[in-house]
Amino acid sequence: MLCGDGWYQLQQAAILVRSVEEGAINHKPCLLCGAELAPTATSCMECGQLLVPIPICEEGGTSVCGRPDCRHRSAPAARFCERCAYPLPLQSGAEVTGRYRIRRHLYSDGGFGGYSFGPIYLGTDRLNNGASVVLREFTCSDRDLFRAGLPFFRAAYEKLQILQASPLVPAAVDFVEAQGAAYMVVEYLPGPSLGKLLAGATVLPFPLEQVVEWGKGLCELLDLMHAQHPPLLKREFGAEDLLLDRSGNLKVVNFGLAWRTPLYWRPLRVRVY
Repeated sequence: MLCGDGWYQLQQAAILVRSVEEGAINHKPCLLCGAELAPTATSCMECGQLLVPIPICEEGGTSVCGRPDCRHRSAPAARFCERCAYPLPLQSGAEVTGRYRIRRHLYSDGGFGGYSFGPIYLGTDRLNNGASVVLREFTCSDRDLFRAGLPFFRAAYEKLQILQASPLVPAAVDFVEAQGAAYMVVEYLPGPSLGKLLAGATVLPFPLEQVVEWGKGLCELLDLMHAQHPPLLKREFGAEDLLLDRSGNLKVVNFGLAWRTPLYWRPLRVRVY
């Protein structure tokens, strides 16, 4: 007889399957790597990208874990799920270093082993006339793992600073540590992404001249990245990584996926065309 966690996981699997059958979750090929996905997949087997949104959720005065296979309710003040140790997003109104105020949780990238790849928040910069900013959080329930991962998170911000010469790169605002977490603060871009535009039912082809200019800008950005010592590499520029600002200018986001020249890549990371 199933009981405890086994029964809970079976219930969650049944809910997920029912959601897929009812069309609540309609998976397409992974937007991050393009791999084919099983109908009931909650994450991509190729790159690990979570496919089910992880919204902030409050029910009955508790914080609900964002992991689709958990959804445990923890105490309101908890920073990590009391069941699986997954990081819980900050609540609206929370302050970071006294300068930034969290307005709302946008989404999370997912996580493993207590790591969070980065809850993303829309915030306000009090020292810059209340300008809107995006805060990307890095934290971990295991403090040794947090200290080990912090240099890599900081390096991602430093890469963003290096690329500020390109008009396609969002402004790097700040990097701070507070309350057992680290935050990368960047310019807020309301979007939409090219992925969302292309998924629209009424989307029209973009003018050829505009597409050519976008392509030239991306090539210039790649030149800048590859001119570093050692070169900066990004696996791909997916449609979800490209945003349009209010003036229709192209911006590239998700530079946390860029890294310096590796000595070795696993075969699944390398594609031959």
